[in-house]
Amino acid sequence: MSHDPHYVNPYIRQWRGEIMKIFFKLGLLLLLLTIIPLGALGIVSQNHIISLQESAVHNLNQMAGAAVTDSTQSLDKIGTDMIQLVARDVAKELEIFIRAHPEMTVADLQGDEYFKSLAVQQVGKTGYTAVTDSETLVCRFHSNPKIADMDLHLLAEKLPGFWGVMSRTEGGIAAEGIYDWEEADGSIREKYMFIQPVNATTADGVVFTVAATTYLDEFNAPASAISNKMAQSLETVTDEMHAGAEKMRSRNMFFLLFMVIAVLVAGFFFAHSITEPLNKLSAAGKKVADGDLDTELPKISSHDEVRDIGETLSMLIGAVKFLKKEKSEKK
Repeated sequence: MSHDPHYVNPYIRQWRGEIMKIFFKLGLLLLLLTIIPLGALGIVSQNHIISLQESAVHNLNQMAGAAVTDSTQSLDKIGTDMIQLVARDVAKELEIFIRAHPEMTVADLQGDEYFKSLAVQQVGKTGYTAVTDSETLVCRFHSNPKIADMDLHLLAEKLPGFWGVMSRTEGGIAAEGIYDWEEADGSIREKYMFIQPVNATTADGVVFTVAATTYLDEFNAPASAISNKMAQSLETVTDEMHAGAEKMRSRNMFFLLFMVIAVLVAGFFFAHSITEPLNKLSAAGKKVADGDLDTELPKISSHDEVRDIGETLSMLIGAVKFLKKEKSEKK
């Protein structure tokens, strides 16, 4: 029986092909078990960071909005209470003066500088008081001389909000409300007005009402300033959070890249530690296939299937040597 190396070599080439497949499968296995989970973990953690950041910004916005709203409402309440107090105080002062001078008519009172100073007083920084005839709704005392002695019915169409509050006081009834006031430049600003009747009658039978009014933004201006500061602070915090998230994203990407490289390197050496002995066995097998039965097989130090393959190949060579020797002796 002759030994044909050309018959064995295809099997050796097939064996080497199988070794390359093993190497590829090991690499793919490492990819599936390490790199892909690490990438998925990185994406999940990054999305979680972004979600936490958005939630934090949303909560901060809500807290800031609630704080500003509460502050504005509190300041508005303080402002309206102060306006009501001024209206009542002025009404009381006018009542005392009219009761002390029962002979004075509306015209007499309009000519009295002291009474005029009582009737028109400053409210806050921009507000004032005004006095109106409760029956005819004709303004009798006002800081603007053009409005003094004006029939306020004339403002019903131009200033419906103002007239809505003023019209309810006809007959000497207290009223309050917020209305839009047109400025000289055409801009509209909100004002609050409280109207208090005077518990006294002039010599000509007129009962006055005292209206105290001022701009609402005069009282909530501190809240607006706080709102602006909070908005600036929130913007700064948001920018810092974005910067922190971006830095963490960069660190995660660097860590992921480092882990990928480390896994690839470790995987290469791991796969190499398996395929290298197989390659050596393949080379030895090729020599055997070429007829060199004295080829020294590489020593396999591992205790796994590779060592079993080496031992199997060693037994195969021993068997071939035995058959060859037996054949020679028969000749």
